[in-house]
Amino acid sequence: MAAETRAERVRMARLLALIAACALLNVGLYLILWFLTPFVAGIIVGYLLVKKLDAIAASALGTLLAYLPLFIYTSGLDGLQVNLLATGVATLLMATIAVVGGIIGNTIQKRAARVQREED
Repeated sequence: MAAETRAERVRMARLLALIAACALLNVGLYLILWFLTPFVAGIIVGYLLVKKLDAIAASALGTLLAYLPLFIYTSGLDGLQVNLLATGVATLLMATIAVVGGIIGNTIQKRAARVQREED
């Protein structure tokens, strides 16, 4: 029982760390890859996480954490009112792109692990 809770705590700590890493990847790579940034960050995070649901959650939450403040800040630079609905929809579109990348990265990781087991 204690081993299960310890393993669960380690998994949750890893998940939170990769959510933060995904957010930093999204912000850091934005000027280089533009709209492909969440896709690439999702692939990386999805590859590093074993469970598919964790990969989806980490890529989506990391992207939301990165782009929501960024979009609110940049839309407020105009001096006009911030349209929260449009900002929310734009952020959800970026999160959707990241989820697709997370699923692809997780699939690549699972296939690579299967090929590695077959070689051994």
